[in-house]
Amino acid sequence: GSAGLGIAGGLVGGVPGAFAGAAAGQVVDNALAGAAAMAKQYSQLQKMQRGLAIASIDAKDFAEAQGLVASVSTRLLLPLADASKYYAQLRINTKQYNISAKETSQILEGTVNAVRATGGSLEDVDGAMRAVVQIFSKGGVQAEELRGQLGERFPGAVVKFAQANKLTFEELQSRLEAGTVGIAEFVAFSKSNFEDYAEFTKKLATGPEYAGDRLKIALEKLQRTIGPTLAYIGAKFQDGFTTI
Repeated sequence: GSAGLGIAGGLVGGVPGAFAGAAAGQVVDNALAGAAAMAKQYSQLQKMQRGLAIASIDAKDFAEAQGLVASVSTRLLLPLADASKYYAQLRINTKQYNISAKETSQILEGTVNAVRATGGSLEDVDGAMRAVVQIFSKGGVQAEELRGQLGERFPGAVVKFAQANKLTFEELQSRLEAGTVGIAEFVAFSKSNFEDYAEFTKKLATGPEYAGDRLKIALEKLQRTIGPTLAYIGAKFQDGFTTI
């Protein structure tokens, strides 16, 4: 590191050598940190790809999933890792109900937009998506998930669920208590959210309050694009200093 090269430079070239050694050491430290970050990002990307592959039905479904996840990440200002995780967790369950990749993406998008459009944060989105995944995993909707986990992060979720399924509030409560609210009803609710909150993506794309989020996603895309090249350059840079 910088301290080690500073000492070595001092022994060889006195004070000027110490300064030169320290400067070279700082460059090495920065190169090592950059290379480590690139390696971590590459590893994360590989994990995302494996998760999507496991959740997909076949190669065609996997290819479609990659495009859908990238689109959701960009338009909804979700970090790619989060968009990929949510989609994969959903897809591994939705395929059991013959729900397509596109429909799975719409369920994800409808949930994210519904939460954020009603004032929710990315942390709220994470909690809501956990509830949605649980619903598909269990094969039905329970009151604690609709009223609690989802309703706490999406105000009005219960009323909207009833409206999407042409049920009165009392009828929905009765069916929740009887345990007869299934996946079909939740898909209808998700479709309603997808359609009703579609306009919110325009706000995400232009609203000044989301400028910081747009910048984060743009930088993330840039890192994915140039990351492999920078990682290679960083490795060569380190090898060069190793030789020196």
